[in-house]
Amino acid sequence: MTQEHASLFNKQLPFRIVPGLITAGCYDGQNALLSFVSPNGKLIVEKDSHLTDTLTSNNKDRYRFYSAPPACCSLVTGRLLTAADRDIVILGAPTEMIAYDAYDNVDLYYKEMPDGVNTMLISDKLSTKNQAIVLIGGRCSLIALDENGTEVFWTVMGESVMSLAVIESDNALDGTEEDTNQLVIGSDDCRIRMMHRNVILRELVETEAVTLLVALGGRNFGYGLRNGTIGVYYKGDRLWRIKSQSRPMCFAAYDINQDGSPELICGWENGKVDGRLQLTGVVVFKVKLASPCAGLLVMDYGGMTNVLLACGVDGEIRGYTSFHPETQADSIIPEALLRQLASRKQVLMSEIRDLNMSLKMRQLTTHDIRKAGLSAIQADTELRVTLGVSSSHQCVNLKVTTSNSTQLRCIILFAEGLFNDESHVIHPPEKMDYASEYHVQLRPLRDSEINISVKAYAVPSINGQTQTVFHMLQTNIRLPEFSMYRLVSENVESDWPETRTKPCGGVSFHLEERPQKLIAWINEHFILPHAMVVNENRFLNVGFECLRLDPGDLKSDDNYPDQSTVLIQMTAKGEVSIRTDHLEIAANIVQSIVRYLNVRELVSTCDFPLTMQQLKELMELIAAHQITREQMMTELANKKQLIQDLTVLAEDHRLAGNWKDAKQTYTELYHENRQLLTTCRSRTSEYETLANYQKQINLIIEQASSLRAGRCKSQIISKCRQAMTENNVGAIWRIIRSGEE
Repeated sequence: MTQEHASLFNKQLPFRIVPGLITAGCYDGQNALLSFVSPNGKLIVEKDSHLTDTLTSNNKDRYRFYSAPPACCSLVTGRLLTAADRDIVILGAPTEMIAYDAYDNVDLYYKEMPDGVNTMLISDKLSTKNQAIVLIGGRCSLIALDENGTEVFWTVMGESVMSLAVIESDNALDGTEEDTNQLVIGSDDCRIRMMHRNVILRELVETEAVTLLVALGGRNFGYGLRNGTIGVYYKGDRLWRIKSQSRPMCFAAYDINQDGSPELICGWENGKVDGRLQLTGVVVFKVKLASPCAGLLVMDYGGMTNVLLACGVDGEIRGYTSFHPETQADSIIPEALLRQLASRKQVLMSEIRDLNMSLKMRQLTTHDIRKAGLSAIQADTELRVTLGVSSSHQCVNLKVTTSNSTQLRCIILFAEGLFNDESHVIHPPEKMDYASEYHVQLRPLRDSEINISVKAYAVPSINGQTQTVFHMLQTNIRLPEFSMYRLVSENVESDWPETRTKPCGGVSFHLEERPQKLIAWINEHFILPHAMVVNENRFLNVGFECLRLDPGDLKSDDNYPDQSTVLIQMTAKGEVSIRTDHLEIAANIVQSIVRYLNVRELVSTCDFPLTMQQLKELMELIAAHQITREQMMTELANKKQLIQDLTVLAEDHRLAGNWKDAKQTYTELYHENRQLLTTCRSRTSEYETLANYQKQINLIIEQASSLRAGRCKSQIISKCRQAMTENNVGAIWRIIRSGEE
């Protein structure tokens, strides 16, 4: 039974709390203190955690106030030095980060962040020397800094990094026996990446941006999506998930029911806080705050150890502890078992009822069925679902029909990430004639495999009931990873259309496999009119057309008239070539082949003229905007100095009683201040433009690294990073093309 848990204490802070910006830090080396950011841009730290007044804390003398950077979006505390005995505070903003010693009231270091700061994490479990680092997720990048703010690691991601967590490593994945840990990265491109020693071991595709991650002990971790979905993974395999109308705001791992395993505690936007079992997702704890949940903390507070704090945005703080063993009369294990048994009983009862009905129907004639008030469909009725590719509509055509032309009243499709609400219903009006065949146009936004569950309501051929009764038919079908690609030619050399130009760009690499293996991959990952087989020359040379590319978005260039074509070639010696003018398409195909064939190390060479031109233009734009930004900085400094001088001069005139000159000086000061604000707004706009260009470059580097696998992939990223700091466009492209400078 779900425990309606009573709080240990309730406390009302005299401040509001920015959601997600609340934590605890041991700044004096002894006591953990509550720290949070208020909407007015202040970092507020409690002086003590005493519960002298459990109802209200209006005495503001009990708090210390510090300035937070503008638009502060991330707050973490921890120790970066092994020998340190005190925590420090790190504040992140869209353009900067600050490390601060709250005890000595001094800035440790300040660092500009061109890629921005979305999330931060302090951990000492990722370095071989157990050295603590601060990990910063920004726009398409992940950065690690040491205790001095020096960059020790940098890599690119497919999109903005939104959440981070550290879990125990699975030794079998990297072949080592040394106990290490993995970094789990949630990003805005709906992917969860599991990284070990700078190498992406696994990518998990979700349906929305991954905004929350939390380690649950061992190899388990919880995740939360922007659309209200939360769940738990174990070593990359999803154990369960649920979806809510509300949005998850924060996570915590806490053993609320004393079963020896921490539960996933989630705070929601509607104020609810619930705790769920790792293995099943069964709710074992729930409470309701008066306002949206701002954060969940596990800390020593108010003289009590290991307390779960639920914090609302209105300043409400509630403390909870785990259940006492004697109050656990209703064990959750029997409850879960009862749920399973009840579900199994319902399925078995339904099967028995259907079998009895079938036996009864076999003994009755059509007249007897109608007279008995029953309904029936033909015994051999099956639901059939097929997939096809439509080039005219640029979509995947899903055809739903029955084996014997039985009419269908309604079609319901369920799929993750394919429809807005993960479901799609086809329900013709009542007055229309029901059809036995339906066509649904599907347009998946990404190259990913999707499982589709299809349910259909069949109209009974014999119906003796007064009300409308339908028989439900159900089946499943798999949408391949590259379903939005239409086969153009099975032999490019002999039957390639003359009107279609072959791509100029592409990537080449070597595989220790035969062409039959790559053909098996094609048969499994594309929608084909029939299964492919290797030709008599044992040479593979097939062509596809990508239907996802909008012709209006393609670059107009006489040298690249047809940019949607993809050619896949392989010789008997294992030489593979993927010809396409789109770097992203090539990267997706290479990574799919790597996963399918379980390739650990892959070295490749590539050439993408369009991407090279785009990279060159981006680097030139960045150089031009950096010059403009430096000019703005100089102008800004001059304006600030002028305003300071005018302020002093105006004050001198005021003290001297020279009101005419004072008025004139204040008027000039007013105009200079307005110009300063205009310059600041221009600087902000310039920064956003620069950040967008940098994000595009990072995305190119990430896609280029995905043309490789293993250590070569991570080396591409590190070498490109070094070339970027030197503003060497030629070196970047040489690295992307061949992996060498």
